[in-house]
Amino acid sequence: MASGGCAVDPDGAPRLIKALREARAKLADITDLHCQFGHVPMPDGDPYSIAAVEEI
Repeated sequence: MASGGCAVDPDGAPRLIKALREARAKLADITDLHCQFGHVPMPDGDPYSIAAVEEI
């Protein structure tokens, strides 16, 4: 049975670490946005505003 996994070239490890740190920072930014806009109330009657709130 084959096991999953990945391998990293030791010479490429610094680039991989940098990319993972950047991805973590982007996820933190998205979390911050969610906290800011996650409480937007649903508007009444306007389908465009409703669609916008659902997207947010």
